[in-house]
Amino acid sequence: DEEEGTIIAIAELMCLLVLAAARGEEWRGRLVVYVTDNSNTESWLKRRVAKSRMARYALRLLQRMETTHCFRVFPAGISTHHNKKPKPTKT
Repeated sequence: DEEEGTIIAIAELMCLLVLAAARGEEWRGRLVVYVTDNSNTESWLKRRVAKSRMARYALRLLQRMETTHCFRVFPAGISTHHNKKPKPTKT
């Protein structure tokens, strides 16, 4: 069983796979920066290692696409924790 945080990270990784499948040939010879706010996804892409079987399979598919189309994905993590909720106004 996968926990919720891992499932979300896998879904984000799958989005990258779909994008890579669609754009792989256009990315030939390029370093593709993938921006994510998910630390699991970022770690998996940096290290190319995951405990999750689904994530490992997705990483293998990505590696195959990178090899076939001669591009490389580099993850860039961003923090979204600093976003503040708007303060209620008095009426």
